[in-house]
Amino acid sequence: MARREDGSANPFRVISASVLFLLIVSMALLCEEAFTGEEHFSMDADGARPVYVKIEMDTINKVQEGNKIIIQSGPGSTGSAVMFGNISLYRVARLARNPIYVRLRLDPPPGGNIIGSVTPMIVTFSPIAKFGSVPIRVNLLLGSPMLNYSTGVSDLLKISIVGVWSAEPSVGSVEEWIGGDIDPYPLYVEVRPYHYLLMTFDPTVLQLFPGMSGDIYVVVKNTGNGNERVDLWIPNERTWSSRGWVFAFERTTLDMGPQSEARVKITVTSPRTFTAPYHMELTAFTVHAESYYSRVKYEQGLLDQTVTYDMDFMVSLYGVDFLFIPWMWSIVMYLAIAVVLLNMGINVFTMRRRKLPRGKEPGFVALYHLARSEERRERLREDRAIKKEQKALLKQERQRLALEVKEQKEREASDRSAKKLALPSPERGTQGRPWGKKPRVDLSDIELDLDGPEKIAPAMKEERPSKRSPFSGKREREMDDLKDSLSLLDD
Repeated sequence: MARREDGSANPFRVISASVLFLLIVSMALLCEEAFTGEEHFSMDADGARPVYVKIEMDTINKVQEGNKIIIQSGPGSTGSAVMFGNISLYRVARLARNPIYVRLRLDPPPGGNIIGSVTPMIVTFSPIAKFGSVPIRVNLLLGSPMLNYSTGVSDLLKISIVGVWSAEPSVGSVEEWIGGDIDPYPLYVEVRPYHYLLMTFDPTVLQLFPGMSGDIYVVVKNTGNGNERVDLWIPNERTWSSRGWVFAFERTTLDMGPQSEARVKITVTSPRTFTAPYHMELTAFTVHAESYYSRVKYEQGLLDQTVTYDMDFMVSLYGVDFLFIPWMWSIVMYLAIAVVLLNMGINVFTMRRRKLPRGKEPGFVALYHLARSEERRERLREDRAIKKEQKALLKQERQRLALEVKEQKEREASDRSAKKLALPSPERGTQGRPWGKKPRVDLSDIELDLDGPEKIAPAMKEERPSKRSPFSGKREREMDDLKDSLSLLDD
């Protein structure tokens, strides 16, 4: 201690040393709180409550930015994401020797669009220090990867981390210190819209004549969950144009909302060539639809490929080429009207009555008078009567011929029956028949000439039938045998 020359202490130096000591101690405490991050914890906890819990989410990549996370939905995606963060706790000195347990959970938004969980669900802070921090993980999952919801059209999805803390009471502690609620911590989810297109045609097949134009409607459906801009065109349109095909779109850009559709009219003109007089063809044309927003995301590296859709519509070409020469149908119609007017007695060039020879009438008038002429009607009646009489005579003649044919058939049948009865019967013999068994020959009726060839008596010759019968061959053989026998007698 500093003293004066007379041996007494210097009060100024004592006060200066005390102030310096207090300053050093204060700076040490302030520096400790600055390095440990407990300054605002201690101020809030000591002033309001015994335990203060703080949740902080990290910013680790372009998907997670603090308490905001991006989830990709649509085909080929899982619709899930993981967030990382920390939960920190500060407690007053009176709870420094008690372990504190924190139970965490997620409070999802109504509608079930997203669900999730917190890991770990129970966090334990040991009674070592007044301040502690534990890493946590939040798992998020969309209700469906094809969820009809996106933040491009709607707001961000909000999820809250809520929980309670509890501490084991020590001897003499106040009951209100053993537990409490944790302030909800919000999490925001951005659901990236997915792009998906479908296409149909109305009608599916367009029927045209050569050189004719027709309309077909292409129906584009946006089955994604976000706003869509679609560009339409026909690939290889220049090639089709060189062949004479022309396509005119009502519009080539469509702006549609999620789960909506739009119709675009396409006017198709078929070629008219004189190489073939008659056509019967079926041609397919492709319409290409491309999502503009997906192309932008692809160029930014957010998507792997551009979302497109291609589909064909058919054109049936049927007919003759010259039918669609310009103004041809007008000329045909004018000629038809001219023929009608001429037959009504009007000159198509002057539009006045025609001058006809005496007694001659226009075609339609003459035809009308001819149809209503009494003389013609009488002639028609006579012709009908003559035809009726001729039909009656023809019918009688046919009946007569049929009767004669029937009688002829009956006569032929009776003749066949009579001939059948006249045939010989093997049981009754051959009596009274011109043929049959050979009659016995009497040798006394045969005159033998030993000096010359034998001669058969006329009586035997008369017995031979005049007509050749089925038994004539057998009779000749018997006669030959008889001649041989007579030749032996001659010897």
